[in-house]
Amino acid sequence: MLAASCAQPGAPGGGDVDETPPRVVATRPPDMAVDVPRDTEVALHFSEQMRRESVEQSLFITPYPDPYPLIRWSTQDRVARVAFDDDLNADRTYVLTVGTDASDAHGNRLAVAHTFAFASGASFDSGVVSGGVWRFPTLEPAVGATIGLYPVVDAPDPGSDYAAYQTQAGDDGSFAFHYLAADTYRVFAWDDRDGDSLLDPGEALGVPSRDVAVTTTAAQDTLPGLMLDRHDPLAPELLFGRARDSRHIELRFNESVLVREISVTAPDSEPLEAVAVAQPDPTREVTIATGEMRANETYGIRAVVLDQAGNVSGFAADTTLVDASASPDTARPHAVVVVAPEPIIGDSVGSVTLWFDDEIGDVALDSLRALRDSTAIVGSWSLERPNRIVFAPVSRMSATSETWIVPLAPVSDATGNHSRDSVRINLNATPTDSLGEAEGVVKVADYPSGARIVVRAMPLRAGWWRDVARNGPGPWRIERLPAGQYRVFAWLDSDGDGEWSPGSATPFVPAERWARGDTLRVRARWAVPGGTLTVK
Repeated sequence: MLAASCAQPGAPGGGDVDETPPRVVATRPPDMAVDVPRDTEVALHFSEQMRRESVEQSLFITPYPDPYPLIRWSTQDRVARVAFDDDLNADRTYVLTVGTDASDAHGNRLAVAHTFAFASGASFDSGVVSGGVWRFPTLEPAVGATIGLYPVVDAPDPGSDYAAYQTQAGDDGSFAFHYLAADTYRVFAWDDRDGDSLLDPGEALGVPSRDVAVTTTAAQDTLPGLMLDRHDPLAPELLFGRARDSRHIELRFNESVLVREISVTAPDSEPLEAVAVAQPDPTREVTIATGEMRANETYGIRAVVLDQAGNVSGFAADTTLVDASASPDTARPHAVVVVAPEPIIGDSVGSVTLWFDDEIGDVALDSLRALRDSTAIVGSWSLERPNRIVFAPVSRMSATSETWIVPLAPVSDATGNHSRDSVRINLNATPTDSLGEAEGVVKVADYPSGARIVVRAMPLRAGWWRDVARNGPGPWRIERLPAGQYRVFAWLDSDGDGEWSPGSATPFVPAERWARGDTLRVRARWAVPGGTLTVK
């Protein structure tokens, strides 16, 4: 009895965890079958039990059948049968793709999309288009992104037109379309979060830098990489406006905006003094500091705002009305500290910006102090906007890490309400002996003479970057980089604005051509080779 009750070594119950991706192991008809009877029922055999809904939402059929076929399951959800209501079209190539969102019963996704084709006639379409999809600005593969292929003649809009061919990106961001008819195509990629096979507002979009041609003599084309960036075709909307007190109006929008123009008027009177209180980042809530509003009056607001995608909205004074408030302004101004995200280098002088939530009144800037251990730091203050002041120290930091205190009692708003804040500022400097460099060569296929090329190094875990611009292909070097890991990105800056332009779907504007490099590890006091960046 004692022997029988002793613990015995062995594997834990329940067996090993299934982490093996499922596969399509067979199809009916088989891949590349010709002269397939038009009343054939198509079947896909999987290596293991599948989640039905994931397969049904990831199955793409070309040409798109109308009505869409019913999918029946058998063999413990290992076989999906596609039953077309009508017979197959005569002399057509049919392409079926199971995307990478299809998963087994344990949630493991297909590692790569599976495509097979058959023909109801005696011959096959044979074109191939391949490529890859990444995400901006992380430059990581866009795993599972939807890719649609459209004939260009139709001026396709991925927001309203279903793709002639559709697939999904694999674990490395790659994709391929096979069995294509000869034509000129346009490829779009997007995050199809709702699975409706259409691009919706808010779903990231990748626009190609060129179209692709499939011909009978040269039936393969590799598309330059697609980069997913935010997609927002809709202009901002004003949700409501209200007077907070007799000198402030608050507007709330459906998305974050920047204010370009603002004015406030009362009926049959001159416009009030009005300033949009800017903030370091776009915001949905906009505060307007005004002159004294009269009680029982209704004021009209004329405004021009734009969202982060550049969509502009205008609002007329006779349609955007706000009832004045009789409440006096008693709110004290508060400040937000913004230090430039780029690290302060030990041999340079950093600056600190204070953004207030209200317009600043007449303030004696020389009465402000920045203190380090109760000792005033020598420097100068400047008023750059009605609610923004900047402190520029004269000398470099005395240590790699410092904490400054700024008492804000001398600061008041236009009504005379004084701040009670003292802001705490933590600063870090990077020693010069921990800096390194990255260098390499940039090449451009079909380089347009005189076009500017920009190379950017981006830390993996920071919100800043360093750029270097060139007037043509050749060697590049980015200096004074703190040691760490970086991604390198180069693009042909066609519009000359210094930023990569993602293009647009409608009207079609191609994305600026780009190239990404391998992740670099910059070492202190070394010039790290960044390899060759080829912009295609």
